[in-house]
Amino acid sequence: MSHPFGLALAYILPSRYFSIFGFRFTLNPGKWTVKEHCIVTLMSTVSLPTATAIDIVIAISNRNFFNDPEKGRNYGFQFLVILSTQFLGFGIAGLAREILVYPSSMIWPLNLAKVSLFNALHRRRVDEAGEVQVESAAGGAMEDHKVNGWKISMFRFCLYAAIASFCWLFLTAFIAPFLTFFNWPTWIAPTNRKLSIIMGSLSGLVSAAMDHHWTRR
Repeated sequence: MSHPFGLALAYILPSRYFSIFGFRFTLNPGKWTVKEHCIVTLMSTVSLPTATAIDIVIAISNRNFFNDPEKGRNYGFQFLVILSTQFLGFGIAGLAREILVYPSSMIWPLNLAKVSLFNALHRRRVDEAGEVQVESAAGGAMEDHKVNGWKISMFRFCLYAAIASFCWLFLTAFIAPFLTFFNWPTWIAPTNRKLSIIMGSLSGLVSAAMDHHWTRR
């Protein structure tokens, strides 16, 4: 949703400059860019997952583990243990930055979908002949090559996938959430391992192992 809102704000917001205490700024520095899109995505998703160190606080407070609720309820302890573990992770990443950070090919697999989405939304354009072009990193344009005979562009495929995902998730998460608790798609072909891996109700591979076990039985 940030992409259409970004395009709309780039069109609506005034581009004139304001001056406050000698500092000049504008509400509309230019067109909506992929860097702004990445920043908005980071800001909106960074607070979604919780820090793993929360489990330490829970284990300390739980009577079945360390049984120290007084320390577990100490806000200073909670803040410092979470902050220290986060800094430890950033520190290790900094020490290994030559291998894990600087090479452009070292993209965390979870971010590959986001990178592909950004490329589909920002690096495509249509030339005068109506052919879809993908902007290269150097600023030029190159043809959006057809893969395996596909005639669909990257942007259109992204749009279709987004619509299909919305329809599927709206059905399974809002209308009929019970569909997410059992492997009803695998009823179509109970012995099809690939179908179980893709449509399993847990994490796919776990469901495949369970289906394989019950199939053998």
